[in-house]
Formats: sequence, C-alpha cells, structure tokens
Amino acid sequence: MLDRQTLRRIVAYNSSQCIHCGLCIDACRFNAISFTREFEEVTDNISALDYIVVHESPKSMKTPYRVEEAKSSRPILPEWLQRSIWVFHLNTGSCNGCDIEILDLISPYHDPERFGVKLVASPRQADALLLTGPITLKILPEVLEAIESMPRPRAIIAAGTCATGGNMWRDSYSVLGGVPRLLEVLKERGIEVDAVLYAPGCPVRPETLLYAIALIRGLVEPKPRRVVHTRYWGVKK
Repeated sequence: MLDRQTLRRIVAYNSSQCIHCGLCIDACRFNAISFTREFEEVTDNISALDYIVVHESPKSMKTPYRVEEAKSSRPILPEWLQRSIWVFHLNTGSCNGCDIEILDLISPYHDPERFGVKLVASPRQADALLLTGPITLKILPEVLEAIESMPRPRAIIAAGTCATGGNMWRDSYSVLGGVPRLLEVLKERGIEVDAVLYAPGCPVRPETLLYAIALIRGLVEPKPRRVVHTRYWGVKK
C-alpha cells in the first residue's frame, strides 16, 4: 500500500495466516519480500506476528536498508509452565503436515524430553494442549471437551498457520478458523485458559516448537520484532 502522507510504499503481512507459497515474492515489483531461515516466530500476542517493510526513496536513505527493532518482552506465562510440561497433541482437521513435524520434534534428534516435555495420551494428564489444524466445526465439540477436561492451570499451543490464523480456510463455512476464534467460543462458554502461545508455519518447523519450549523455560531471549526500511532499487523486470 502507499502511505499518502509520506509517499512511502509499505508492505505488511500477517505471519499467522501466511502459507509460505512464495507467490508474493514473484508478484512484488520492488523486491521487498524474501524468504529467510529465521524460525523464532513464537509469541503470546497474535498481533506480534505482523511484519512490516517500508520502501524509502534513494534520497532519504544512504544505506541499502535500515532495521528498526521494536521492543519485545518475554511472554507472560505462569511459573508452572517453566517446569516439566506434559502435552496432549490434538489434530483438529490439519493436512498432517504439522503433525509430521511434531513427530520429528519428539525424535531423539531434537529430544524435547531433555527440557521436561512429555506427550501424554489423555488431556486429563496434560498441562498444555498442542493444537494443529483450523478447527473444523465437526470436531469443535471434542476440542471443547478436551480443554474442559484439562486440569487448571492449562495452556494452548497453536502449532502451524492453520491453528494460529485459519490458513486459507479461515473464512470457510466448515471451519472455525484457528485458536483466536476458539478463544472467543471458550469465553462465551465460560471455559478459562491460562496461557496461549502461537507458533506459525506451513508446516510449523520442529525448530520453531523447540524455540517455544526454550522460551517457556527461560533458556532464550525473545527475538525483537523488526520494521525494515529498504532503499528503492527500481522495478523488477
């Protein structure tokens, strides 16, 4: 879009709904979008998944690009989440892409059990619900039952773009549209959740989920949000 006050081109996208197809890279005439190997996209605030690229004119910038790092704080999570976490994995209509990545996560290569994380067979034994998929309306009653059966305090980890924002099905007639809309349903029914974490990706990478675990345990610092200012280099041919 064009900021009419400053006449700057601004590219913004929401990572919670991005499927990483790469079509925006080909469509952008100004080379403002590119893929990176960064995977530290975990937050307890869904709005923190908005990314902004500001295109400046050559006269206003002496360097090719400039990065502004917004202040980022550690997610405010209960102390009990910083200890051993028992997790119940629930597929709510995903394509199994994120579920395969979760199987990779619990393999000896990544070994999340060294951080005290253990998958359990029942939500009654779980501290956190690892949710994948856009939450189809058919499975919604089972999702609510699973959350209600979890002991307090309880947490939800939205794994993958379908869970964080609904993916391409967010406005479909047959799905709820991800955890943000699930929280609205839970509030209407009086079901409380003590913590929510969003880990986007299509599919979500095992490193992203491992970073989420390390962030919960306080082993790493949260990565600051960035606003990138790039110098205009001309139109892509």
